[in-house]
Amino acid sequence: CRRPISKKLLLEKIPHFAVFLLALVLFGVLFTPEKFVVGLVEGGELVSLQMPSNLSGLSPFLTKILVINWRLWAFFLHLIIPINLAAIYPRLAILEVPGALIYLMPILTILVAYLIFKWRSTKPFLIFSFLFFLIAILPAIALAETGTNTLSDRYTYLPGYGVFLLLALSIRALLDRRPSINRRWWQISGALIVILSIACHFQVRVWKNSETLWTNAIEKYPNNPFAFNGRASHYLETGDIPKAQQDLEHLTQLSPDFHQGFLNLGRVYRMQKQYAKALEMYNRAIALNSEYAEAFVNRGNVYLDLKNLDQAEKDYQRCIEIQPTNLHAITNLGSLYAMRKQLDLAMKQFSLSLSINPQFLNALKGRTLVQTEQGLKSEALMTLDQLLAIDPTNQEMLILKSQLMAN
Repeated sequence: CRRPISKKLLLEKIPHFAVFLLALVLFGVLFTPEKFVVGLVEGGELVSLQMPSNLSGLSPFLTKILVINWRLWAFFLHLIIPINLAAIYPRLAILEVPGALIYLMPILTILVAYLIFKWRSTKPFLIFSFLFFLIAILPAIALAETGTNTLSDRYTYLPGYGVFLLLALSIRALLDRRPSINRRWWQISGALIVILSIACHFQVRVWKNSETLWTNAIEKYPNNPFAFNGRASHYLETGDIPKAQQDLEHLTQLSPDFHQGFLNLGRVYRMQKQYAKALEMYNRAIALNSEYAEAFVNRGNVYLDLKNLDQAEKDYQRCIEIQPTNLHAITNLGSLYAMRKQLDLAMKQFSLSLSINPQFLNALKGRTLVQTEQGLKSEALMTLDQLLAIDPTNQEMLILKSQLMAN
Protein backbone atom coordinates (compact mmCIF):
# COMPACT_ATOMS: atom_id res chain seq x y z
CA CYS A 1 0.00 0.00 0.00
CA ARG A 2 1.07 3.56 -0.54
CA ARG A 3 2.37 5.57 2.38
CA PRO A 4 0.76 8.98 2.91
CA ILE A 5 3.02 11.99 2.45
CA SER A 6 4.21 13.12 5.86
CA LYS A 7 7.07 14.94 7.53
CA LYS A 8 8.65 11.63 8.49
CA LEU A 9 8.48 10.37 4.91
CA LEU A 10 10.08 13.55 3.57
CA LEU A 11 12.90 13.31 6.10
CA GLU A 12 13.55 9.74 5.01
CA LYS A 13 13.92 10.89 1.41
CA ILE A 14 16.46 13.64 2.15
CA PRO A 15 19.48 11.32 1.50
CA HIS A 16 18.01 10.41 -1.90
CA PHE A 17 17.63 14.07 -2.87
CA ALA A 18 21.15 14.75 -1.61
CA VAL A 19 22.57 12.00 -3.82
CA PHE A 20 20.60 13.37 -6.78
CA LEU A 21 21.95 16.90 -6.25
CA LEU A 22 25.48 15.54 -5.88
CA ALA A 23 25.09 13.71 -9.19
CA LEU A 24 23.97 16.96 -10.85
CA VAL A 25 27.09 18.69 -9.53
CA LEU A 26 29.40 15.87 -10.57
CA PHE A 27 27.90 15.74 -14.05
CA GLY A 28 28.26 19.50 -14.44
CA VAL A 29 24.53 20.23 -14.70
CA LEU A 30 24.61 22.90 -11.98
CA PHE A 31 27.64 24.69 -13.37
CA THR A 32 26.73 27.63 -15.60
CA PRO A 33 29.49 28.74 -17.98
CA GLU A 34 29.45 32.33 -19.21
CA LYS A 35 28.86 31.23 -22.78
CA PHE A 36 27.49 28.10 -24.36
CA VAL A 37 30.20 26.67 -26.58
CA VAL A 38 29.75 24.73 -29.78
CA GLY A 39 32.76 22.52 -29.22
CA LEU A 40 36.22 21.96 -27.84
CA VAL A 41 39.19 20.45 -29.62
CA GLU A 42 41.68 18.08 -28.03
CA GLY A 43 43.40 19.35 -24.93
CA GLY A 44 40.53 21.62 -24.02
CA GLU A 45 41.30 24.37 -26.55
CA LEU A 46 38.19 26.36 -27.40
CA VAL A 47 37.37 26.20 -31.09
CA SER A 48 34.22 28.19 -31.52
CA LEU A 49 31.66 30.19 -29.57
CA GLN A 50 28.24 30.08 -31.21
CA MET A 51 24.74 30.08 -29.77
CA PRO A 52 22.10 27.92 -31.48
CA SER A 53 19.39 30.19 -32.90
CA ASN A 54 16.65 28.44 -30.95
CA LEU A 55 18.45 29.02 -27.62
CA SER A 56 19.62 32.61 -27.93
CA GLY A 57 18.84 34.98 -25.10
CA LEU A 58 18.55 32.31 -22.41
CA SER A 59 20.49 32.05 -19.17
CA PRO A 60 23.38 29.55 -19.21
CA PHE A 61 21.64 27.33 -16.66
CA LEU A 62 18.36 27.12 -18.62
CA THR A 63 20.33 26.58 -21.84
CA LYS A 64 22.15 23.68 -20.25
CA ILE A 65 18.93 22.05 -19.02
CA LEU A 66 17.28 22.31 -22.44
CA VAL A 67 20.35 20.99 -24.24
CA ILE A 68 20.79 18.03 -21.89
CA ASN A 69 17.12 17.13 -22.24
CA TRP A 70 17.22 17.39 -26.04
CA ARG A 71 20.39 15.31 -26.24
CA LEU A 72 18.65 12.63 -24.16
CA TRP A 73 15.91 12.42 -26.79
CA ALA A 74 18.36 12.77 -29.67
CA PHE A 75 20.38 9.77 -28.46
CA PHE A 76 17.18 7.75 -28.00
CA LEU A 77 15.77 8.61 -31.44
CA HIS A 78 19.13 8.11 -33.12
CA LEU A 79 19.35 4.68 -31.53
CA ILE A 80 15.99 3.38 -32.73
CA ILE A 81 16.02 5.26 -36.08
CA PRO A 82 19.65 4.98 -37.30
CA ILE A 83 19.64 7.37 -40.24
CA ASN A 84 22.18 10.00 -41.36
CA LEU A 85 24.94 8.25 -39.43
CA ALA A 86 28.31 10.00 -39.52
CA ALA A 87 31.69 9.92 -37.81
CA ILE A 88 31.04 13.35 -36.32
CA TYR A 89 27.92 15.42 -35.94
CA PRO A 90 27.97 19.24 -36.01
CA ARG A 91 26.84 20.45 -32.62
CA LEU A 92 25.10 23.58 -33.81
CA ALA A 93 23.05 21.77 -36.46
CA ILE A 94 21.98 19.01 -34.06
CA LEU A 95 20.87 21.50 -31.41
CA GLU A 96 18.83 23.44 -33.97
CA VAL A 97 16.98 20.35 -35.28
CA PRO A 98 13.97 20.59 -32.92
CA GLY A 99 13.60 24.36 -33.38
CA ALA A 100 11.18 25.88 -30.88
CA LEU A 101 10.02 22.39 -29.89
CA ILE A 102 13.13 22.16 -27.73
CA TYR A 103 11.19 24.16 -25.12
CA LEU A 104 8.43 21.51 -25.03
CA MET A 105 10.76 18.51 -24.83
CA PRO A 106 11.13 18.70 -21.01
CA ILE A 107 7.34 18.37 -20.72
CA LEU A 108 7.50 15.21 -22.82
CA THR A 109 10.27 13.87 -20.60
CA ILE A 110 8.23 14.53 -17.47
CA LEU A 111 5.16 12.91 -19.05
CA VAL A 112 7.09 9.76 -19.99
CA ALA A 113 8.62 9.56 -16.51
CA TYR A 114 5.15 9.96 -14.95
CA LEU A 115 3.64 7.18 -17.09
CA ILE A 116 6.51 4.82 -16.33
CA PHE A 117 6.14 5.54 -12.62
CA LYS A 118 2.36 5.04 -12.85
CA TRP A 119 2.77 1.64 -14.55
CA ARG A 120 5.63 0.52 -12.29
CA SER A 121 3.48 -2.18 -10.62
CA THR A 122 1.88 -3.66 -13.74
CA LYS A 123 4.91 -3.21 -16.04
CA PRO A 124 8.04 -3.25 -13.85
CA PHE A 125 10.32 -3.73 -16.87
CA LEU A 126 9.47 -0.18 -17.97
CA ILE A 127 11.08 1.50 -15.00
CA PHE A 128 14.11 -0.83 -15.11
CA SER A 129 14.71 -0.19 -18.82
CA PHE A 130 14.14 3.54 -18.48
CA LEU A 131 16.50 3.92 -15.53
CA PHE A 132 19.13 1.71 -17.18
CA PHE A 133 19.12 3.92 -20.29
CA LEU A 134 19.01 7.16 -18.29
CA ILE A 135 21.80 6.28 -15.86
CA ALA A 136 24.04 4.91 -18.61
CA ILE A 137 23.57 7.87 -20.95
CA LEU A 138 23.60 10.72 -18.40
CA PRO A 139 27.40 10.98 -18.02
CA ALA A 140 27.79 11.22 -21.80
CA ILE A 141 25.08 13.86 -22.02
CA ALA A 142 26.24 16.05 -19.15
CA LEU A 143 30.01 15.58 -19.08
CA ALA A 144 30.49 15.69 -22.86
CA GLU A 145 28.14 18.61 -23.46
CA THR A 146 30.93 20.87 -24.72
CA GLY A 147 32.65 18.30 -26.88
CA THR A 148 33.16 18.53 -30.61
CA ASN A 149 30.77 15.65 -31.24
CA THR A 150 27.38 16.19 -29.69
CA LEU A 151 25.87 12.89 -30.80
CA SER A 152 28.62 10.26 -30.78
CA ASP A 153 27.12 6.88 -31.65
CA ARG A 154 29.53 5.08 -29.33
CA TYR A 155 27.79 6.67 -26.35
CA THR A 156 24.69 4.59 -27.09
CA TYR A 157 26.31 1.14 -27.04
CA LEU A 158 25.70 0.44 -23.34
CA PRO A 159 22.50 2.52 -22.89
CA GLY A 160 21.08 0.73 -25.92
CA TYR A 161 20.61 -2.43 -23.83
CA GLY A 162 17.94 -0.63 -21.84
CA VAL A 163 16.13 0.62 -24.94
CA PHE A 164 16.12 -2.69 -26.76
CA LEU A 165 15.13 -4.59 -23.63
CA LEU A 166 12.16 -2.23 -23.37
CA LEU A 167 11.24 -2.82 -27.03
CA ALA A 168 11.62 -6.59 -26.78
CA LEU A 169 9.51 -6.95 -23.64
CA SER A 170 6.88 -4.54 -24.95
CA ILE A 171 6.55 -6.52 -28.18
CA ARG A 172 6.42 -9.76 -26.23
CA ALA A 173 3.60 -8.40 -24.06
CA LEU A 174 1.71 -7.29 -27.19
CA LEU A 175 2.06 -10.72 -28.81
CA ASP A 176 0.82 -12.44 -25.64
CA ARG A 177 -2.30 -10.29 -25.70
CA ARG A 178 -2.87 -10.63 -29.44
CA PRO A 179 -1.49 -13.96 -30.68
CA SER A 180 -3.27 -13.46 -34.00
CA ILE A 181 -0.61 -10.98 -35.13
CA ASN A 182 2.25 -13.35 -34.27
CA ARG A 183 2.82 -14.44 -37.85
CA ARG A 184 2.60 -10.90 -39.18
CA TRP A 185 5.16 -9.80 -36.60
CA TRP A 186 7.62 -12.43 -37.76
CA GLN A 187 7.23 -11.09 -41.31
CA ILE A 188 7.86 -7.53 -40.10
CA SER A 189 10.88 -8.70 -38.09
CA GLY A 190 12.34 -10.47 -41.10
CA ALA A 191 11.91 -7.37 -43.26
CA LEU A 192 13.56 -5.19 -40.59
CA ILE A 193 16.52 -7.55 -40.33
CA VAL A 194 17.03 -7.44 -44.11
CA ILE A 195 16.74 -3.63 -44.23
CA LEU A 196 19.12 -3.09 -41.30
CA SER A 197 21.61 -5.62 -42.70
CA ILE A 198 21.71 -3.77 -46.01
CA ALA A 199 22.09 -0.44 -44.22
CA CYS A 200 24.89 -1.89 -42.09
CA HIS A 201 26.69 -3.14 -45.21
CA PHE A 202 26.70 0.31 -46.78
CA GLN A 203 27.64 2.01 -43.51
CA VAL A 204 30.66 -0.26 -43.05
CA ARG A 205 31.93 0.80 -46.48
CA VAL A 206 32.12 4.37 -45.18
CA TRP A 207 34.92 3.27 -42.81
CA LYS A 208 37.21 2.16 -45.65
CA ASN A 209 39.69 4.97 -44.90
CA SER A 210 39.84 8.48 -43.48
CA GLU A 211 38.89 10.09 -46.79
CA THR A 212 35.68 8.07 -47.18
CA LEU A 213 34.83 8.58 -43.52
CA TRP A 214 35.14 12.37 -43.57
CA THR A 215 33.56 12.65 -47.03
CA ASN A 216 30.51 10.80 -45.72
CA ALA A 217 30.28 13.19 -42.76
CA ILE A 218 30.48 16.17 -45.13
CA GLU A 219 27.79 14.72 -47.41
CA LYS A 220 25.46 14.19 -44.45
CA TYR A 221 26.24 17.54 -42.78
CA PRO A 222 27.75 19.99 -45.31
CA ASN A 223 28.29 22.75 -42.73
CA ASN A 224 30.44 20.63 -40.43
CA PRO A 225 33.81 22.39 -39.93
CA PHE A 226 35.31 19.45 -38.02
CA ALA A 227 34.65 17.11 -40.95
CA PHE A 228 36.36 19.45 -43.44
CA ASN A 229 39.29 19.86 -41.06
CA GLY A 230 39.52 16.09 -40.59
CA ARG A 231 39.54 15.40 -44.33
CA ALA A 232 42.08 18.16 -44.93
CA SER A 233 44.33 16.64 -42.25
CA HIS A 234 44.09 13.30 -44.05
CA TYR A 235 45.08 14.93 -47.33
CA LEU A 236 48.05 16.60 -45.62
CA GLU A 237 49.19 13.26 -44.21
CA THR A 238 48.95 11.61 -47.63
CA GLY A 239 50.65 14.51 -49.44
CA ASP A 240 47.62 15.62 -51.46
CA ILE A 241 48.26 19.31 -50.87
CA PRO A 242 45.83 20.75 -53.49
CA LYS A 243 42.85 18.88 -52.01
CA ALA A 244 43.89 19.86 -48.49
CA GLN A 245 44.12 23.50 -49.57
CA GLN A 246 40.69 23.34 -51.22
CA ASP A 247 39.06 21.93 -48.08
CA LEU A 248 40.78 24.37 -45.76
CA GLU A 249 39.98 27.43 -47.85
CA HIS A 250 36.33 26.34 -47.88
CA LEU A 251 36.52 25.72 -44.12
CA THR A 252 37.83 29.20 -43.31
CA GLN A 253 34.95 30.70 -45.29
CA LEU A 254 32.41 28.36 -43.72
CA SER A 255 33.59 28.98 -40.14
CA PRO A 256 35.66 32.18 -39.91
CA ASP A 257 36.00 31.70 -36.12
CA PHE A 258 37.45 28.18 -36.40
CA HIS A 259 41.09 28.92 -35.63
CA GLN A 260 42.31 25.37 -36.28
CA GLY A 261 41.34 25.81 -39.93
CA PHE A 262 43.60 28.86 -40.27
CA LEU A 263 46.42 26.95 -38.58
CA ASN A 264 46.25 24.08 -41.07
CA LEU A 265 45.85 26.41 -44.03
CA GLY A 266 49.00 28.20 -42.85
CA ARG A 267 50.79 24.84 -42.91
CA VAL A 268 49.68 24.30 -46.49
CA TYR A 269 50.96 27.71 -47.59
CA ARG A 270 54.27 27.12 -45.81
CA MET A 271 54.71 23.79 -47.65
CA GLN A 272 54.22 25.74 -50.88
CA LYS A 273 56.71 28.39 -49.67
CA GLN A 274 53.98 31.04 -49.77
CA TYR A 275 55.31 32.57 -46.58
CA ALA A 276 53.30 35.81 -46.67
CA LYS A 277 50.03 33.88 -46.88
CA ALA A 278 51.20 31.46 -44.20
CA LEU A 279 51.95 34.34 -41.83
CA GLU A 280 48.53 35.84 -42.56
CA MET A 281 46.81 32.57 -41.64
CA TYR A 282 48.78 32.18 -38.40
CA ASN A 283 48.07 35.80 -37.49
CA ARG A 284 44.35 35.19 -37.96
CA ALA A 285 44.51 32.05 -35.83
CA ILE A 286 46.28 33.98 -33.06
CA ALA A 287 43.78 36.84 -33.35
CA LEU A 288 41.00 34.31 -32.69
CA ASN A 289 42.88 32.67 -29.80
CA SER A 290 45.78 34.51 -28.22
CA GLU A 291 46.70 31.38 -26.23
CA TYR A 292 46.97 29.11 -29.29
CA ALA A 293 50.38 27.52 -28.73
CA GLU A 294 50.46 25.63 -32.04
CA ALA A 295 49.91 28.84 -33.99
CA PHE A 296 52.91 30.51 -32.31
CA VAL A 297 55.28 27.62 -32.97
CA ASN A 298 54.15 27.37 -36.60
CA ARG A 299 54.48 31.11 -37.13
CA GLY A 300 57.93 30.86 -35.57
CA ASN A 301 58.82 28.21 -38.14
CA VAL A 302 57.90 30.59 -40.97
CA TYR A 303 60.05 33.35 -39.47
CA LEU A 304 62.87 30.83 -39.15
CA ASP A 305 62.49 29.97 -42.85
CA LEU A 306 62.70 33.71 -43.59
CA LYS A 307 65.82 34.01 -41.37
CA ASN A 308 63.98 36.43 -39.10
CA LEU A 309 65.53 34.87 -36.03
CA ASP A 310 64.47 37.53 -33.53
CA GLN A 311 60.77 37.19 -34.35
CA ALA A 312 61.05 33.41 -34.50
CA GLU A 313 62.63 33.40 -31.03
CA LYS A 314 59.76 35.50 -29.65
CA ASP A 315 57.17 33.13 -31.07
CA TYR A 316 58.91 30.00 -29.77
CA GLN A 317 59.26 31.56 -26.32
CA ARG A 318 55.61 32.60 -26.34
CA CYS A 319 54.58 29.06 -27.26
CA ILE A 320 56.66 27.67 -24.40
CA GLU A 321 55.05 30.14 -21.99
CA ILE A 322 51.64 28.81 -22.97
CA GLN A 323 52.66 25.17 -23.26
CA PRO A 324 55.95 24.49 -21.42
CA THR A 325 56.25 20.93 -22.75
CA ASN A 326 55.79 21.75 -26.44
CA LEU A 327 58.62 19.71 -27.92
CA HIS A 328 58.59 21.40 -31.31
CA ALA A 329 58.94 24.89 -29.83
CA ILE A 330 61.68 23.83 -27.41
CA THR A 331 63.64 21.96 -30.09
CA ASN A 332 63.21 24.59 -32.79
CA LEU A 333 64.40 27.24 -30.37
CA GLY A 334 67.49 25.07 -29.90
CA SER A 335 67.99 24.97 -33.66
CA LEU A 336 67.67 28.76 -33.76
CA TYR A 337 70.38 29.13 -31.10
CA ALA A 338 72.57 26.74 -33.10
CA MET A 339 72.13 28.95 -36.17
CA ARG A 340 73.37 31.88 -34.06
CA LYS A 341 76.30 29.76 -32.84
CA GLN A 342 74.96 29.98 -29.29
CA LEU A 343 75.81 26.33 -28.83
CA ASP A 344 75.46 26.14 -25.06
CA LEU A 345 71.94 27.56 -25.24
CA ALA A 346 71.13 25.20 -28.10
CA MET A 347 72.36 22.20 -26.10
CA LYS A 348 70.25 23.29 -23.15
CA GLN A 349 67.11 23.32 -25.32
CA PHE A 350 67.82 19.91 -26.86
CA SER A 351 68.49 18.42 -23.43
CA LEU A 352 65.21 19.86 -22.16
CA SER A 353 63.33 18.25 -25.08
CA LEU A 354 64.96 14.89 -24.42
CA SER A 355 64.14 15.10 -20.71
CA ILE A 356 60.47 15.29 -21.78
CA ASN A 357 60.75 12.67 -24.54
CA PRO A 358 64.06 10.77 -24.78
CA GLN A 359 63.10 9.47 -28.23
CA PHE A 360 62.27 12.79 -29.88
CA LEU A 361 64.22 12.54 -33.13
CA ASN A 362 64.56 16.25 -33.90
CA ALA A 363 66.13 16.86 -30.50
CA LEU A 364 68.52 13.93 -30.90
CA LYS A 365 69.49 15.19 -34.34
CA GLY A 366 70.02 18.74 -33.06
CA ARG A 367 72.13 17.57 -30.13
CA THR A 368 74.24 15.40 -32.45
CA LEU A 369 74.97 18.33 -34.77
CA VAL A 370 75.85 20.64 -31.88
CA GLN A 371 78.12 18.04 -30.28
CA THR A 372 79.81 17.53 -33.64
CA GLU A 373 80.36 21.28 -34.03
CA GLN A 374 81.74 21.45 -30.49
CA GLY A 375 84.24 18.70 -31.36
CA LEU A 376 82.67 16.22 -28.91
CA LYS A 377 83.14 13.22 -31.17
CA SER A 378 82.45 10.43 -28.68
CA GLU A 379 79.35 12.19 -27.29
CA ALA A 380 78.07 12.81 -30.81
CA LEU A 381 78.51 9.12 -31.69
CA MET A 382 76.61 8.08 -28.56
CA THR A 383 73.73 10.40 -29.46
CA LEU A 384 73.83 9.12 -33.04
CA ASP A 385 73.52 5.54 -31.80
CA GLN A 386 70.42 6.54 -29.82
CA LEU A 387 68.92 8.21 -32.88
CA LEU A 388 69.70 5.35 -35.24
CA ALA A 389 68.25 2.83 -32.82
CA ILE A 390 64.95 4.65 -33.30
CA ASP A 391 65.36 5.54 -36.98
CA PRO A 392 67.91 3.13 -38.50
CA THR A 393 67.28 4.33 -42.09
CA ASN A 394 68.06 8.01 -41.49
CA GLN A 395 70.49 8.60 -44.34
CA GLU A 396 71.72 12.00 -43.17
CA MET A 397 72.68 10.61 -39.76
CA LEU A 398 74.20 7.43 -41.23
CA ILE A 399 76.47 9.60 -43.43
CA LEU A 400 77.40 11.76 -40.43
CA LYS A 401 78.26 8.68 -38.39
CA SER A 402 80.51 7.32 -41.12
CA GLN A 403 82.28 10.68 -41.37
CA LEU A 404 82.83 10.87 -37.60
CA MET A 405 84.17 7.34 -37.47
CA ALA A 406 86.50 8.02 -40.41
CA ASN A 407 88.09 11.05 -38.74
